Amino acid sequence: MGKAKVIFRSNVGGSEFSGTYFGVLKRNDVGFTLSYSENSEDGMINAYYSFDGHKLFVGREGDNLKSEYVFDKWTETSGFVITGYGEIPLSVFTNSLSVEDKGGSVMIKADYVATVAGNESNSTMTVLIKCEGDSAM
Repeated sequence: MGKAKVIFRSNVGGSEFSGTYFGVLKRNDVGFTLSYSENSEDGMINAYYSFDGHKLFVGREGDNLKSEYVFDKWTETSGFVITGYGEIPLSVFTNSLSVEDKGGSVMIKADYVATVAGNESNSTMTVLIKCEGDSAM
């Protein structure tokens, strides 16, 4: 377990999102879990990523938002987004998923199609996790 700097960048249907956060990375025999908090327009959001060696599980939860979804290469998975307006169905078809653990850092890259309430959007996500003690932190 160690402290980590998280550099997040995504493009969802042409809308860009990015941020730098500080969190905790816990490694296990086959993968890792990462958790961090971010301040957003929806208030404080707790985010987590869990990689089991094959699939990447992603979740976010705050006062007015909760979402869970899974990246699994060449597979469509179902998830959800809960907002103040109710639950919205979400599906993710993962075109590609790359998770590279280089000891001092972990790079996650996903290319996927997100379908939210019937609307499809080509999307990408990149997450760079720099572990404590990495001089580039």
